[in-house]
Amino acid sequence: MKKIFKIISFSITFFISFLFINNVYAATANIKIKTNKSTYIVGDTVTATITLSSSQALGSWDFVVKYDSAYLTFQSSNLEGSDQAVNTVYNNTTKSKSYTMKFKVKKAGTTKLSIQSGGEVYAYNESKMTISSNSVSLKAITRTDYENSLSKDNTLKSLSVDGYELTPKFDKNTTSYSLTVPNDVRSIKVNATKNDSKATLHGGGTIKLNEGVNKVSIEVEAENGNSKTYVINVTVAELDPIEVEVDGKTYTIVRKRENMTAPSNYSEAITTIDGEEVPSYESEITGFTLVGLLDSDGNINLYIYKDNNYTLYNEIKFNGVILYSSKIDDIPFDDYKTQKVTIGNEELDGVILEGLNYPLVYGMNVETGKSDWYTFDEKENTLQRYVATEVKKVVANDKYQTLAIILGCTSGLLFIFLIILTIKLSHSKKNINVESKIKEEK
Repeated sequence: MKKIFKIISFSITFFISFLFINNVYAATANIKIKTNKSTYIVGDTVTATITLSSSQALGSWDFVVKYDSAYLTFQSSNLEGSDQAVNTVYNNTTKSKSYTMKFKVKKAGTTKLSIQSGGEVYAYNESKMTISSNSVSLKAITRTDYENSLSKDNTLKSLSVDGYELTPKFDKNTTSYSLTVPNDVRSIKVNATKNDSKATLHGGGTIKLNEGVNKVSIEVEAENGNSKTYVINVTVAELDPIEVEVDGKTYTIVRKRENMTAPSNYSEAITTIDGEEVPSYESEITGFTLVGLLDSDGNINLYIYKDNNYTLYNEIKFNGVILYSSKIDDIPFDDYKTQKVTIGNEELDGVILEGLNYPLVYGMNVETGKSDWYTFDEKENTLQRYVATEVKKVVANDKYQTLAIILGCTSGLLFIFLIILTIKLSHSKKNINVESKIKEEK
């Protein structure tokens, strides 16, 4: 009897131990959700990857991906159902399966993707697996909030050239610099660092140089896409340069045509200065000969050359008119005031006449060769030719109109006064007649 009891006890213990072992060593199925990013803009597409995996061969599964339709609009998936994975595997080698789901972000806020409870996964040997899953939080913001959150900093923190000093001294708000290097220098090293780690830097490093002026650009693109370009004009000094003095400043004559740009209606020419031929530009329309002068900051401008004198050639292209603005030496108007006039990016000398609302500038139309006064309408952004006699007529007409208005008002007042006076005289006469009649009756 005791022997039978031992056998029964051992069998029960073995069976319970077997169940316990199976429970302890039951395989785990991992369901992992991953999205392409965590923050979205309203209207963006969310791409989610759902991966089922296990260290043991998978047999079958049935689970649902949970999402909030108030924030996400379902678009597509390769699950067996739109949001449900139901499958059975007929081999003992499958240990993972991946799915893809796509959603459209509906509104701003925070939501999440997760695996709905109640799902089941079985191993290939038909044993039920323990499910381990995660959830993914998604943040959605409006386009305006997104753009406002991006950094706008597109400045440099530092800018330098090994072995040389920039002119002017570096300032993050100054975008144009210059330096001059000896004639035998053929490369420089430009060092630039961005002020914001989120910005993108283009340019810098070792830069090859040619004789003359070399334009070195460094671009900084902010996180929000706005960019700023810093320019270093590097001048490789010429051998035996031709130097001239203009208005108390020393300039070098440019001897490489590729460093200059021809203005409209000008053709290439050669001009002899100090016994040496230099590139120039000429126009039969304007009669000007232009040469390039390089200043100490590395800037090149065209100057009118005549009888060893140099005058800055200031050409303005505005609304189809190409105007060479010259200095105003003789002003043929009586009632005027001088005034600076800004047209495009150029500030010119101008005048404003009494009775006119628009300033006048003087210049030559380089397409006709004729010099005239031009009136500038800042509101309409137009530039229109005026000859002096027409302007005088306009001013005179305005004066006559003013005089006519004054005379008209005066005449009107006199007319009203005469009417009132007539009425008063009429009343007085009637009163006298009444008084006379009363006396006669008495």
